[in-house]
Amino acid sequence: MGEEGAADGAGVVVEEGAADRANVMGAEEVRGSCDACSDVQKIAAFCHAEDITVLVDEAHGAHLGLHPELPASALQQGADVVIQSTHKVLSSMTQSAMLHLQGPRVSPERIARSLQVLQSSSPSYVLMASLDAARVQVHADSSTFLEQAVRAAAEARQQLALVPGLRVLGSEVVGSFGVTDIDPTRVTISTEALELTGYEVDDALEELGIAAEIAGLHCITFAFSGGSTLEDARALGAAVHSLLPPRKAARSTGSDWSLETKTTSDAAATAAAAPPPLAQQVLPPREAFFAPTERVPAEQASGRVAAELLCSYPPGIPAVAPGEELTAAVILYLQNVLQAGGRVSGATDASLATFEVILRKCVHDAKAQR
Repeated sequence: MGEEGAADGAGVVVEEGAADRANVMGAEEVRGSCDACSDVQKIAAFCHAEDITVLVDEAHGAHLGLHPELPASALQQGADVVIQSTHKVLSSMTQSAMLHLQGPRVSPERIARSLQVLQSSSPSYVLMASLDAARVQVHADSSTFLEQAVRAAAEARQQLALVPGLRVLGSEVVGSFGVTDIDPTRVTISTEALELTGYEVDDALEELGIAAEIAGLHCITFAFSGGSTLEDARALGAAVHSLLPPRKAARSTGSDWSLETKTTSDAAATAAAAPPPLAQQVLPPREAFFAPTERVPAEQASGRVAAELLCSYPPGIPAVAPGEELTAAVILYLQNVLQAGGRVSGATDASLATFEVILRKCVHDAKAQR
């Protein structure tokens, strides 16, 4: 389904060291949405046969496995360590999350020691209490709580299917791109029929009181939880229908007309759809982080060494990191994302008219010392 509708598959990254090996992956991996689920069970079986520990970022999956119509969770599929953002779908407060362990491959004591390095010695008991309350709620009545989310999302799919020409991501992607299942509480649509980018649709719906989970160039995703209602789903369908160009709104849903090329932000959106080649590392990250920097105009930044972690969102993957070469392709890509209505995080200058780079002398000296 294009840039945001294609799954990345398993998202496997195997880290090897003298004593430890770990496979770090995401359980739900669709660029620009959170619908598609990877085959954690198969990946875990393969990794465990090679004595590799499996760590899963399941930020959007705290609810998985808690209702008959939901896919199995990463823990249920054999992962050793799973991190879940409990606040995203369940009822805990923002910033609260849980780290789950199972099996003999990971030492709880070692995890505790590692967390001591990262965590505050004065945690928020309000957030911790909200996590406990969410756990109690799910344990007491998970089926009823999530039934409301599943039913509301199903109603939204039905309402959106009535919008002429609108494509809704569904089970047709299962079996492709490494996708083994779809989370029914997430609804992703292509915005081509609306002749708008996902960012523009997001802005328009926000004015109508509807908040999307995430917007991309050519799609937008809506999340449903235990607090969602059928009325919410119907309001979403009506709002999206209202965004149709007049000539398309007049057509019946049964017509066989094909999607027309969208006209809004075409040049920028097309250019931003394809990420640039991977940047080449010039300096190690630590050296780059502590190196002296200067700010230069965008037209003078090509070929310099980046001092910023510049990341377009979605998909949330850095285009360049500190210590890597800032190429003309990276600069153009990031500027096009911004022009198309997307967000670029990490930039000192939010307009991307200038870039923070490492001093040439520092780069030269660092290379000379190797």
